[in-house]
Amino acid sequence: MSSLKTIAVLLLLLLQSGYAAIAQDAAARYEIDAKRIGINYDNQEALYSSREFIRLDSTYYVGWMVEGFYKSNKASDYLGYRNAVVPLKKALFLLEKDFGKDLKEYAANATAGNDTYSNVYSDFLALCGSLKESYENIEMPDSLMWVIGRFESYQFPGDPLRFKTVKAWTYHRNRFYTNSKFAFLKNTIEENEKMALQYCYEAMAASEPQFELFGLSYEKLNAY
Repeated sequence: MSSLKTIAVLLLLLLQSGYAAIAQDAAARYEIDAKRIGINYDNQEALYSSREFIRLDSTYYVGWMVEGFYKSNKASDYLGYRNAVVPLKKALFLLEKDFGKDLKEYAANATAGNDTYSNVYSDFLALCGSLKESYENIEMPDSLMWVIGRFESYQFPGDPLRFKTVKAWTYHRNRFYTNSKFAFLKNTIEENEKMALQYCYEAMAASEPQFELFGLSYEKLNAY
């Protein structure tokens, strides 16, 4: 009987400690959200703030995001952008871990004026844009296409980051390579150029559904 009481007490203590940890995490994140307002990512104070946020809750994406934005803004060479990628990518993973389902819900109801997760969406947008710029500057097109794929997987309406244009340029620029070098590529120059042209049409169709280029409409191109 005493052993059952001991087990019950231990379970109660575990539950209490669990609730306390959840409350502590919520309080830390509330503090982080309050302190991040008005941060200038060009100022070194942003780096100090990021370290404080990570100390308060290293599992919350905001601290890593602030560090990544600061390093990305200050980067001017390969090493600078490479260093920025690490916290940016970690922030992206943590954001998706905590808010992935919410982002999908936001995407599904975006046209209905749902602002519940608009701040998370804005951060996700900014993270993908910053990672895209960093990967472009360190010549990592495969990672660039990975970021675009992560963003497009949520099926947000429109093309806010002009990723279709980026994909078109990436295919065109790397048209001489094959998928043995970069997995997203096709196996011939002609196939890569066709993909580039397809994304050009898709980019223009996103802003103007009815258009023609070189005598071909978007619908005609898709028929090939």
